[in-house]
Amino acid sequence: MTKEKQFCTHCPFHDVELIHTELEDGTSKDYCPKCQELFGEKI
Repeated sequence: MTKEKQFCTHCPFHDVELIHTELEDGTSKDYCPKCQELFGEKI
C-alpha cells in the first residue's frame, strides 16, 4: 500500500508526503517534512 504524495503549497519541494500539522491557534495545515524543519516552532 502506497501513500499518495501531494504537492506542498508552502515551499518549492514537490511530490512529498505531507504531514498534517495542528497549529497553536486551533487550525491545521499540511506541511512537508522540509517545511517542518524550516519553520519549527513557527508552524
